[in-house]
Amino acid sequence: MKKLLVRLIARITGRRCESPGKQRSRVEFYHRLEVMLADCGLVRRSGQTQGEFAKAAGSHLARLSGQGCLATLPSGIVDAFYQVRFGHLPLDSTRAEAVEHQLAELASSLKQIPGRHAGNRPAELLTRNRP
Repeated sequence: MKKLLVRLIARITGRRCESPGKQRSRVEFYHRLEVMLADCGLVRRSGQTQGEFAKAAGSHLARLSGQGCLATLPSGIVDAFYQVRFGHLPLDSTRAEAVEHQLAELASSLKQIPGRHAGNRPAELLTRNRP
């Protein structure tokens, strides 16, 4: 009951209800997406939302590969991330399976892109500073 009350007050006041020493939890499937994209030299800028990054990365990968389907894969994964991270809603089994499928499809497609490693960094997506 106490946790519910704390969350309700936090929601009303707009304050976070985390303990001072508690770190933000990491959404594992989104972290895997970031690692995959970083292996291709695509890293989210500090002022860029996850959605903006996914859209830019997807467009870049689709241009590099000639596979239009790659343009929407990162955004689909980020939609699920937003549901978990900001909506505080777990993925149901169907959605979790779809995310795993998207990650596998992206990983497979990335292996086929020539020159995909960090040496070929698109400047509009990358900075050395990460949030």
